[in-house]
Amino acid sequence: MKTQKMDQQLDRLTAKSDDLVSIYLADLYIEENNRVLDQFQSMLFELVPSAVADFYDHLMLNEAVHFFLSQDQVANRLKDTLGDWLRLTLSSKNKPEEVDTFIAYQVKIGEIHARIDVPLSFVHFGMMILKRHFYRGVLMTDVDIQDKLALIEVIDKLFMACLTVMDESYVTKHSINERVTQEYISQLSGKDIALEVERIKSDLLGWYNRLVRAVVFKAKPQQSIFSSEFGLWVGHKLAMMVANKAQVAQISKLTASIDSLSTELLTASHTEVLLEQIDERIKELVYLLSIIVDESVFISQQRDSLTKLIERRFMSPIMQREVRMAITTKLPLSVLMIDIDDFKQVNDVHGHAAGDKVLEVVGHLIRSKLRLVDYAFRYGGEELMVALPELGINKAVEFAQQICNLVANEVIELENQRRIKVTVSIGAAAFNGSPDYMHTVENADKKLYEAKRTGKNRVCF
Repeated sequence: MKTQKMDQQLDRLTAKSDDLVSIYLADLYIEENNRVLDQFQSMLFELVPSAVADFYDHLMLNEAVHFFLSQDQVANRLKDTLGDWLRLTLSSKNKPEEVDTFIAYQVKIGEIHARIDVPLSFVHFGMMILKRHFYRGVLMTDVDIQDKLALIEVIDKLFMACLTVMDESYVTKHSINERVTQEYISQLSGKDIALEVERIKSDLLGWYNRLVRAVVFKAKPQQSIFSSEFGLWVGHKLAMMVANKAQVAQISKLTASIDSLSTELLTASHTEVLLEQIDERIKELVYLLSIIVDESVFISQQRDSLTKLIERRFMSPIMQREVRMAITTKLPLSVLMIDIDDFKQVNDVHGHAAGDKVLEVVGHLIRSKLRLVDYAFRYGGEELMVALPELGINKAVEFAQQICNLVANEVIELENQRRIKVTVSIGAAAFNGSPDYMHTVENADKKLYEAKRTGKNRVCF
């Protein structure tokens, strides 16, 4: 039912795009405009390389843009992509299917902008740079003034129509993501949250006890609270589990305060006062965590019924957040793509009930190895995905190998006292700096297929 709901939302996105076509694009590639584009195509194409350079030169002056774009990405990929987009936009289109394909491309660009969460102001600023560059280029030619004005009018209409379609696609995708995030939070199991929060509270109190011992015995300074399992949970999971943003902000603020006080504590002479302040904040954190448990009375429908892993439709907001954190903190993020080997053969030989049992067992084995900050998704069919925040590729490969070994050694009990064993193939990839999380997912997927091709029951990275 929920999958159908999401499909309906995506259908509405397509419908909105169709509305935009009739409003903004229907009359753009008409015969008269196509004639203007064909007449001046060579001149427009000559302006493309300098327009691309101007675009990125101005855009990269803004430090905030560096969060989304690196110089390497611009030089190695994005300049060519923008050049291709300009040449496509400024080429005539005489067939309806050509216009339809072009419009679909603008919708996709808007979705990508939403996926990497780039501010619309950056997109609008970039379009302004492009328009200004082409206007100036056209005005500097020896073309008749009337032709110049006609060409500038066509360029303006095309660029603004594309921007409008991108914006509408962006806003719609963002709205869907926000609804998905809220649905994810609202459907978390109260029991699951209670168990997880109890573990977190235990880790918080354990960290505090170690801190007190370090002070009393003048021992070696311990880890920062942000490096503890509690701190990692606050950074990576809290906002995805708690809908009350005020609670999230308060817990985050208290944690940062404790970190600051504990750093001061290890070198200060007035330790009693600082310990009292930390103790007060620890008690307040425990109280807030207890409130979260008391409020977690939701129905456990968020997890896939077989694997008990997170459904794929919840992946986008979670991965967007993790990528933003990886970029901001400069800490690693790894992704595993996992596929159950010869799963079709299990279904064919033993029946679909056996296939369901295999999915259930493999899902349980993966969950048993996860840290509190990790996310595991049922990606589709027998393919699963794991996101490992703050874990570099070497540690991620070790984790993946543990999963491989765990599954391979597990005897799965079927009906009628039958027993089978299965294996999994795993592809691992490290976050590569791209704000689009699908780049990392696709890299892991490529390594998964490499693992399948080279013998299965192995990890490739």
